[in-house]
Amino acid sequence: MIGAAMINTAMSNPISPPTPDTMKKPMHLAGLLAAALLTTAPMAHALNADVRSSVSQISFSLVDLDLNDGITPMITFTDRAGYRAVYHSWPFDSQVSYSAPGSARITHLGNVAEASSDYTHASSHVSLVTQHGQNLSYNAQAEQNFYFTLTPHTGLMFSATGNLHADARQGEDLRGDLFVQLDLRTLDNGVERTFNQTWSNSLRTNGDRDYGLSRYLVTGNDVGQGRLYTSTATWADSVSAVPEPATGAMMLAGGVLVGLMARRRRRA
Repeated sequence: MIGAAMINTAMSNPISPPTPDTMKKPMHLAGLLAAALLTTAPMAHALNADVRSSVSQISFSLVDLDLNDGITPMITFTDRAGYRAVYHSWPFDSQVSYSAPGSARITHLGNVAEASSDYTHASSHVSLVTQHGQNLSYNAQAEQNFYFTLTPHTGLMFSATGNLHADARQGEDLRGDLFVQLDLRTLDNGVERTFNQTWSNSLRTNGDRDYGLSRYLVTGNDVGQGRLYTSTATWADSVSAVPEPATGAMMLAGGVLVGLMARRRRRA
């Protein structure tokens, strides 16, 4: 009797197979969810800031100022030192590199800070992707020092190309700097003469700037002592106080899915 009652109860409440009409709503909502995720996912990693600073095509040309002194114009680099540093604030990480040629690079969640330098260039670069609800700060810096001697009665033509580039969305704080200093100290008939030239440029708004750097220096009747210092630096800061549109869409789609699951549980 118990078995028969159980069978009769089960037969009196049969489970109806799903019909095309009952399947439409879940399938339609699932389709909306998939579309929302696909169309908004790329926006979560949109490039928000790109800052570059560089000094490149560094060159030295020599001129013989006295063809009868028997001295062949020559520049001799006595020391070359390089320094590169990069860091980001969330989560904190940094990398420092010391050497004449070299590079340093760190990445996190699509954000990049990198710096490099060798005997002909120095450059730094920061590209920033605003992550959801995070305050980000990225920095990259490259420096180099060239110490050299220059033969007497020699003209030195220095040339290089500087570039600053910045591209950011509204609300991003960015900055690119470049600094170059060329010094030469020499004696001419026992009198010390000093030459120096400094170039300094900054970019804090969107744009692209090229700079031609050049200077002509000469030595007297004694060996000249010189130094070339170059520095490039880039910063990018971003504050994301509210979720990005992609994040909001994903949250909405997730809420739709949770509601759909709860509704199906109640019906079951």
